[in-house]
Amino acid sequence: MPCATQAAPEFEEFPLEEFMWARMMVASRNFGVKIDGVQTDALVPYADMLNHLRPRQTSWTFNQSMYQFTITSLQTLKKDQQVYDSYGKKCNSRFLLNYGFAIEKNRDTNGQCHDEVRLRFELDESDPCYSTKMRLLVNDTPCVVHVLCFLPLPLSPSSLTE
Repeated sequence: MPCATQAAPEFEEFPLEEFMWARMMVASRNFGVKIDGVQTDALVPYADMLNHLRPRQTSWTFNQSMYQFTITSLQTLKKDQQVYDSYGKKCNSRFLLNYGFAIEKNRDTNGQCHDEVRLRFELDESDPCYSTKMRLLVNDTPCVVHVLCFLPLPLSPSSLTE
C-alpha cells in the first residue's frame, strides 16, 4: 500500500504529529456546506466556537445570494444568552474522538440513547452455545453490551462460554 509521501512528496517536510494536529483542528471545526452547487467543507471563524446542545437551537447554511455563511436562531434570544449549535446525534465515543468531550446523559427527549444500539436476532437451537445464550436472555431481560460505536466487535462461540 503506498504511503502519503509517495503520492504527495511535499508531505515529507511536515512531521506526523503536526499533520495529526492540523487534521484534528480542521475535522473538529469544519461545517459541511454547498457553495455554487458543490458540497464542500468550510472553516468558519467564530461559528466553530458555539457549544453543543440538543435539540438544536440554530440552523446554519451557506447563503448563496449573499455569498456568506449564516447562522439563524430557531428561538428568541435574550440579552447575554449563550447561543448553542447541535453537533448532531452522535454516540459519546464519536463526540470524544471528534470534539474532545462526552455527554453525561446522552439521550434525546424521546429517551433514545445514541450510546446504545438495539439488536434483534434469532437463536439457532442447533448452536453449541444455545443454552448459554438462552441463560443470558432468560425472562426477556435485555443483555446490555457496551461497545464503542465505531469499532467492530467480533464474537466467537468460545468467547460466549468463557
